[in-house]
Amino acid sequence: MGRLNGVNSFRIYWDTSVFIRLVEDDDELSYRLGALQLYAFDGDVVSLRSSELTLAELLVRPLRDNDTELIDIYRRLLRSNAALTIGPVDRPCLEMAARIRADRKEIKLPDAIHIATARLMNCTHFVTGDRRLRGQADMPWVDLTVPALTALIETFA
Repeated sequence: MGRLNGVNSFRIYWDTSVFIRLVEDDDELSYRLGALQLYAFDGDVVSLRSSELTLAELLVRPLRDNDTELIDIYRRLLRSNAALTIGPVDRPCLEMAARIRADRKEIKLPDAIHIATARLMNCTHFVTGDRRLRGQADMPWVDLTVPALTALIETFA
């Protein structure tokens, strides 16, 4: 994997927790996520992936709080573009999510949808702050920490 294998060798799935940290925090971790996002915009080695479900999860608190600015930020951020591809929650995704839940009863449906979307989008890495998902995505897990993100970035920088 990496530069030698061509376009988008790293297909990195971001779950909801990643977007929350990117947008709502201003710290070293959000800086690393921004750097990762820039690699996806600037090069052909990295692409970011997520699910339509992510938008629904992101909007709950801002809608409850009537935070129109944050609602607009998330709506704009969660559009497919040169760096980010949003996978659909369609029949194949839902059937794969059901299979995941049937095989691993401890996984909740939203998490199964994220995992199914990552699989269907042929992701190479799964970034999340949800420790319950550790090892469940059947692809390299990247913990939402500065050291883990730094190590990931160093693999393709």
